[in-house]
Amino acid sequence: MNGPVILYSLISVMVLLWSANFIIGKVALREFPPFLLSALRIGLAGIFLAPVYWLRSRAARVQPNLGAHLPLRLFLSACCVGNQIIFVVGLSRTSVAHSAIIIEWVRFSCS
Repeated sequence: MNGPVILYSLISVMVLLWSANFIIGKVALREFPPFLLSALRIGLAGIFLAPVYWLRSRAARVQPNLGAHLPLRLFLSACCVGNQIIFVVGLSRTSVAHSAIIIEWVRFSCS
């Protein structure tokens, strides 16, 4: 009984935060230019995810090998940066509702 309740609660929180992303991004664009906002989003994500990575690698007693799969890591980093830049620049040029519809349409058509 608890499993589905927790699962659906977490999914609801995820959807709420994901939808708030558009609104918060649009409000932040009032104060920051799009490229600065993209850099801040990526930087904050790195600040929050780096301790998780280090704690998990320490718990697994694995030395992080930063040189392993370097081309793949660089490609994925470029895709992440590109995704954030395109999202924020697109959000700066349209309304919150239109950007949410466009992203959902693209996600639906790609699956």
